[in-house]
Amino acid sequence: QATKIFSTMTIPATIPDPRKATLRSIVNPKDQKDIIDKGIVIFYPGPHSYTGEDVVELQVHGSIAVIRDILASLQKLDGFLPAEPGDFTKRAWFNSKFRDLTQLEAVADLLRAETAAQRRQAQSQLSGQLGDLYHRWSTELHTCLAHLEALVDFGDDEHLSADIPQKVTPRVRAIFEEIKTHLGDRHRGEILRNGVTVCLAGRPNAGKSSLLNSLSQKDVSIVSPEAGTTRDIVEVRLDLAGFPLILQDTAGVRQGPELGFVEREGISRALSNFKNANIRLILFDLSEFDGSRLHPDDESLLAVVNESPDNCLIVLNKADLKAGNIDAPALSRLFGNLPRVTISAKSGDGVPNLLNNLETLVKNFFEGSSLEEPMMTRQRHRQGLLDCQDALRRYFDSENMVELAAEELRLASRCIQRITGRVDVEQILDIVFRDFCIGK
Repeated sequence: QATKIFSTMTIPATIPDPRKATLRSIVNPKDQKDIIDKGIVIFYPGPHSYTGEDVVELQVHGSIAVIRDILASLQKLDGFLPAEPGDFTKRAWFNSKFRDLTQLEAVADLLRAETAAQRRQAQSQLSGQLGDLYHRWSTELHTCLAHLEALVDFGDDEHLSADIPQKVTPRVRAIFEEIKTHLGDRHRGEILRNGVTVCLAGRPNAGKSSLLNSLSQKDVSIVSPEAGTTRDIVEVRLDLAGFPLILQDTAGVRQGPELGFVEREGISRALSNFKNANIRLILFDLSEFDGSRLHPDDESLLAVVNESPDNCLIVLNKADLKAGNIDAPALSRLFGNLPRVTISAKSGDGVPNLLNNLETLVKNFFEGSSLEEPMMTRQRHRQGLLDCQDALRRYFDSENMVELAAEELRLASRCIQRITGRVDVEQILDIVFRDFCIGK
């Protein structure tokens, strides 16, 4: 019914040539003397459209009044309803415009992409690389399954070789190993899609909030000489060299009987976020450093760092307040081989060097995975492959019992097909379309 727009809401009322931009007056369907706007209309007849159905595109001025009145006029037409999130893409799916669900999910990721790396990952998935990988695994498992079923159904009559299971198992083992490698990606695809968490930790007044404001170039966190002003997690999204970062300012970590319930809870959350973050920046007040030892609260936090030193960066802040020369040998004794930078969050000195070091940490985090290679971007992909692995393990345990082994291969293939939408698609669509914006 899309073409009804031309006969009721445009002057002239004729249907324009397909895929040709045409200038029209857009009017109130109840009063065609009421011209809402003049804009471009484009007609995309199905099946050669995004949805596979007839689509009409209106390019109009973006004022609140114009948009409101056009939407109100459209809703006066019989059969016209506002699109729900993902409605257009859902219609495209049912009209076979996508090969599998991973491509469909890539559309949502492309709409949400904030950085170049996210865009590249979404485009790679949209091109079918991830779906093709899963389809290859599923096809190979089906082939192995067919060989086993042939032995079960026709082995005696057709004198099929009894060593078919021994020939099938190496092929199944190869797929198992590929899936194992794919699952061992440290969740990098999901992290890239959602953002790399970078936690700022340190004692009260070490300069975490000042650094967050400096990096984000806006006042998002309260800066005060009063200790303990940050109680909850303050997050800011940042694009660093094309990678999406989620910077987290946390409560100052300290100990003492004077701490109230709220500050204790804030410190507990800070330590939890610190341990779970992808990258950790630990701030120390350089102006208080006397060259011999750290403050006890700093030493406690450093002990946590040394338990898991990967992806950590020591940030020596307040260099502008440090009297005299910095004792480099003493710092080396205290921090060992942990990478460190010296900055002044207040003046900005050293912050570019900090960003360079942070960029290196982010790139090292994704080292070993090309953004052009297919990576899992959702937990449902991971769960499907974990279930597939479980079925393949059961296959290896029962490969001498051909009927049972064949059933495990069938289950393994079905797990992969659930990811791509070959089976149980109706149960999965609601999960998939939750990520879409209104309309698309």
